[in-house]
Amino acid sequence: MRRKLALACIISLCLACMMAPHSAPQVAPTHDKPIQMRGSYPVATKKATLMHELGHRLQSELFRASENDHPFLFLWLYSAWVEAYGDDFAKEQVAVEKRRGGVYPAAWDAALALSVADRAVLWDSVRSSRMRRDVIGVFSPRSPTIVAVGNRSEDLRGASPRALIRFACN
Repeated sequence: MRRKLALACIISLCLACMMAPHSAPQVAPTHDKPIQMRGSYPVATKKATLMHELGHRLQSELFRASENDHPFLFLWLYSAWVEAYGDDFAKEQVAVEKRRGGVYPAAWDAALALSVADRAVLWDSVRSSRMRRDVIGVFSPRSPTIVAVGNRSEDLRGASPRALIRFACN
């Protein structure tokens, strides 16, 4: 995760300075659409917003599109901002995001009510509980069929739920 954060920071430094000014509204990115931001943002807010949007992409495999992932994003984004640009930058950008309204104020308040260590522990817990394994195959717990995990496969027809879990976790 640290490597991805470092990459996000480097990319934000480069792209924030090269962004062409335009006044189009910010558009929520998807994997097949580019991130767009307002050209009127100050450079610091462009950097923070780009890291925010890249954060959504980094954790996109953990959340359904219908879920609000901001409370989870904010568990680690503040620390990434501090690491990249310092504490004053991070505090300033939290204030900017809170002024946007919507889910931001409550999500930021909840995240920052926790210590840095508690945010890291909670994020690790959420991330590990939502990690998707490399599982290929369609099965339901009531009628499992042949399942492949990575380069292993096994016929799990009639297997107990415990056997399914053991296979997926090994």
